[in-house]
Amino acid sequence: MKNLARILMGLTFVLIIGLGLFIILASSSKSSKVNLDLFIMSKCPYGITAEGVLDTVRDIFANEVSVNLFFIADENNGNITSLHGPSEVEENMRQLVINKYYPNKLWRYLKIRNSAIKSNDWQASAILVGLVPSEVKKLVDLEGKNLLLNNIKKAKELKAGGSPTLYINNKLYDGKIEAPSIISAVCKDTKKSASFYCKTLPDCFADEDCLMPKKEGTCINKGDIKAKCEFKDAIKIEAVLILPRDCTDCDYYQEVLKNLEKMYRGLEVKKLFVDEKSAQELIKKTGLSVAPVIIFGKNIENTKKFSQVSARLVTKTKDGEHYLLSSAMLPPKVLLNREKKENLITLFVMSQCPYGITMENVLMERLKKGDLPYKLEVRYILAKNKAKDGRIEAMHGNNELYENIEQIIVQKYYKEKFFDYVLCRNKDIKDPDIKKCADSVGIDVKSITKAAYEESLNLVTEEAQVCESLGVNASPTILFENQTFIRDIEGLKKIKGFESLKLPEGNKGSCG
Repeated sequence: MKNLARILMGLTFVLIIGLGLFIILASSSKSSKVNLDLFIMSKCPYGITAEGVLDTVRDIFANEVSVNLFFIADENNGNITSLHGPSEVEENMRQLVINKYYPNKLWRYLKIRNSAIKSNDWQASAILVGLVPSEVKKLVDLEGKNLLLNNIKKAKELKAGGSPTLYINNKLYDGKIEAPSIISAVCKDTKKSASFYCKTLPDCFADEDCLMPKKEGTCINKGDIKAKCEFKDAIKIEAVLILPRDCTDCDYYQEVLKNLEKMYRGLEVKKLFVDEKSAQELIKKTGLSVAPVIIFGKNIENTKKFSQVSARLVTKTKDGEHYLLSSAMLPPKVLLNREKKENLITLFVMSQCPYGITMENVLMERLKKGDLPYKLEVRYILAKNKAKDGRIEAMHGNNELYENIEQIIVQKYYKEKFFDYVLCRNKDIKDPDIKKCADSVGIDVKSITKAAYEESLNLVTEEAQVCESLGVNASPTILFENQTFIRDIEGLKKIKGFESLKLPEGNKGSCG
């Protein structure tokens, strides 16, 4: 009996030890799960593609990875907006709620919903995965906004402004958003080397998989199971970032720098303000006229990326010793060599662009109240078609071109009636008959058509030259006091008197 008791005690001890080890191993296994945090906009086509890629990664690694979705949007005084309009805000909240309360149905919902994301009929996608639309809507009404606000906060803390942006275990991933490259990164950057898939993978699939600080990576034997990364010291590229001092709306350069650092592993950037002596010397030497701006040293020519990418993204400065980053990558904010015209707001529009029309309406209605010192002038976005002997054209065709000309005439000869005329035309801008609006503000329509016939060539030529010289091609674009570009409604609200300015829901965007 004593022996039996000892045996039982021994077995009990072994079971306790075994159970403890199981708990420890289970806990260790759980804690070693790789977190893939994907920041997107729910209606962004690139974000949707990234979701599909991450879903594939989930399938391959099964329970070894956790894919977490976060949504990019903007918040101002509790009002949430998103690049693709209010329907995107709603979809963001809907997906967050489904993820919280029905996580096992989220990815099936995404597959179906993303196949018809332009449709407002989300209910069909919900029903097909076993969700009750009324219950989802109720949860969105109760918690959707707070969940999205938390996402917005996290995205801004990490400066995740581009859709998609991916973090692997809290580390920014800057390789290709493709399943092979992400799987390779998970294997290399985490403790998943023992995973079945990681054991069978080559070292790399593309050059972009070979990442190391300050090193240029090349994937040797690409496309072979024996492919591997080779590294060499990255070519040091000196660059200067010149910023306007006290600019409250210039932080968009940070996202640009992130992208440049991915391209040029040896990039070293020095920051200067416009009014500093060394900045002034460089501005004079290179003939710069805008800020913020990034200037590269000539040794950028020695990088592998220069022949592949740089020739389209940079242009040589007038001194021939530097390269200037394209304004397409870093839109100018301040024009350095222009006379300041106090309280002048210049609004560049295409007369048939809905976003330009909305901005015109909002500004004109506000300024008609007469309690602000600002003067509004409207310029029209036109461009020469070099393929057609320099013919000047409007983006939305000849009807828009004629409309632009007629509005230019009214602004030139009937300034006091211009706002009312444009506000009238904007109610039905596609109607070619301008007589009704001309009559309503007391203008003889024949005077408009006569001046348009006599002056149209000079007028459109001048507008096209102004747009080309300033690099303006998006409607609406705002130039404040003849020097400072304002990028959107949020920038405009920083001007005294416009703090409470609002655009109607769904009208945030541009043509061009």
